[in-house]
Amino acid sequence: MELIGHAESVDRFQGSIPARRRVWLVLALSVFILVALLLRLHVAWERNHESPNELALRLVGDETNYDRLARELLQGSFFQWPGRVPVYPMFIAGTYYALGESSPAKLLYVQACVGVMAVPLTYLLARRVLGRIPALAAAGVVAFDDLLVGHAWQMYAEILYTPLLLAALVVLLWAVQTSRPGHFVWAGASM
Repeated sequence: MELIGHAESVDRFQGSIPARRRVWLVLALSVFILVALLLRLHVAWERNHESPNELALRLVGDETNYDRLARELLQGSFFQWPGRVPVYPMFIAGTYYALGESSPAKLLYVQACVGVMAVPLTYLLARRVLGRIPALAAAGVVAFDDLLVGHAWQMYAEILYTPLLLAALVVLLWAVQTSRPGHFVWAGASM
């Protein structure tokens, strides 16, 4: 709790920062988000164009299971195999349904956009604990991290669960800092 108290005093101190500096922080975070999106879209594009047939993406490893579960969901069969949690296959099925076709190639682009959410969520989480400048640095690390950028290459659950975990942590930290029972309900729901 001592660290949280320090972060609050840092934010109070930085709360009086000039508007020009706040604009600079927002601009820098926006640049990180844009660059993160471009990097992830480029990775998805590379994967989609490594095979001669753009729509016939060759699935490997767990990708085949996720794709199969999503296709079964679209056909009305709900998780006959308990080897996977349902959230990610439901995300894939929803994406397939929204796009009007079951294309893993197009799914990678959607996942790239979802994966970018880790950047602003990292900023929000780090800002609550460390302050604005260290939070901006943390967001920059997430924007350029090879492993996180590489998540856009495959149909794996990490692309969805990383932003969801960060969002749950932000909401949980918010509940702890405010100590209001209703906020803990939101924190529990986000988990």
